[in-house]
Amino acid sequence: MQRLPQHVSDFPVPREERIQVRRWLGIVYWHQEVSVALPNTACEHLSDITAQDFDRQFPAWLRLAKGPG
Repeated sequence: MQRLPQHVSDFPVPREERIQVRRWLGIVYWHQEVSVALPNTACEHLSDITAQDFDRQFPAWLRLAKGPG
């Protein structure tokens, strides 16, 4: 049985994931993934959630909004 990555919960919860990839000549030489859990109520209105709604839960280097945070 395959083990879940450390950032994945044993229980299903809504999540947002972001991946930063660096390439050189089209070849990926580095990538890092970050996943954050969203509130359970997010399932009720997923279509209304924007990427910026939970932006501050991610590290600064993965944030979409470059401002105070």
